[in-house]
Amino acid sequence: MAGRKEEIENILLKGQEKGWCALFLTVTLQHTRDSELEELLKTLLAAWRSVFSGDRTGERQVLSRVKAQIKSTEIRWGRNGFHPHLHVLLMVDEAGMSETQAGLFEDKLAEVIFSRYQRAVEKRGMVAEREAYDARPVSMAGAAAHYVTKIEAALELTSPETKKGFAGGARSYTMFQLLSLYERGERQLYGKDIAEVFREFARATKGKRAVSYSRGINELLGIETKPDEELAEQAELPEEKTIAVVSADVWRVVCARKMRAQLLAVADSGDERQVSAWLEALEESVAQPERVKK
Repeated sequence: MAGRKEEIENILLKGQEKGWCALFLTVTLQHTRDSELEELLKTLLAAWRSVFSGDRTGERQVLSRVKAQIKSTEIRWGRNGFHPHLHVLLMVDEAGMSETQAGLFEDKLAEVIFSRYQRAVEKRGMVAEREAYDARPVSMAGAAAHYVTKIEAALELTSPETKKGFAGGARSYTMFQLLSLYERGERQLYGKDIAEVFREFARATKGKRAVSYSRGINELLGIETKPDEELAEQAELPEEKTIAVVSADVWRVVCARKMRAQLLAVADSGDERQVSAWLEALEESVAQPERVKK
C-alpha cells in the first residue's frame, strides 16, 4: 500500500499545482441478503461509468469541469448480504470562480452526478437511494490523508481488526474481519457459511483493480501510475520470515484470480494465523467447482 499511497499523494500534488479542487464521493446501491456480489459490482461499476458518458448538454458542461478521478471499491458483508460501494475522489477545475460560486458549483456537480448515477442504476433494475449518497468538498492539502485513509480501510490494510483479529458484534464485516472470525473457529455467521461468503467474494473480484484512475491521467499530469500487481511485486519487504507455505494448486488459483496483491496484504499483517485462515478459505474454493449460471 505504501507505493499506492505515494502514487495518490503525487497525483493530488500535481492536481494542486494546476489549481484544481477536490470533491469526495461515496456511492452505493440497495441490496438484499440474496443479492449476488458479482451482479451488484457489475451494476455499481457500470452505473458509475455511465455518469461520465452519454448526452444531456447542460449536464455535460458541468461534468466537463471534472479533470481526473481516483476510485476504490469497498466491500462489506452482513445480515443483509454483501454491501459494495465506491469511494471516488474527483479533481475539479474551478478556475475563474469566486468562493461562493465554487460552493454553488460543487452542489450542482454533486446533484448532477447522483441524478445520472441513479438513472443508470434504475435502468439496470436496481435502486440507488439518495440517503446512501455522500458528497463533500475536501481541500487538496487534506485530500491525500483523507482519501488514503478511506482506501486503507477499503483494502483492510491498517485497521486494528486486520492486525489483531476482530472481536465480533459488528453489523457488517470486511472480508478480513470474516477471516478473523474463521481463524477463531467460527464457521457460520447470520446462518451463512463464512467460507462460502469468501468464495463468492473471490469469484466476484477476480481480476478487478483495488484502486483505479481515470483514463489519460498519466498524460494529463505527467506521471506514471502502476497496476496493483506491479506495486505488489515491487513492495519492499521487511526481514524475511516464513509465515505460510502455499501449495502449487492454491498458488495457481491465486495467480489465475489475480489475488497476489490481496495475499501480500494479508501476509503484511505478519499474523500467521490470519494468513492460514485466508489460505484455508481459498483452499476450500479450490475443492469447490465453480458455480455455472444457467
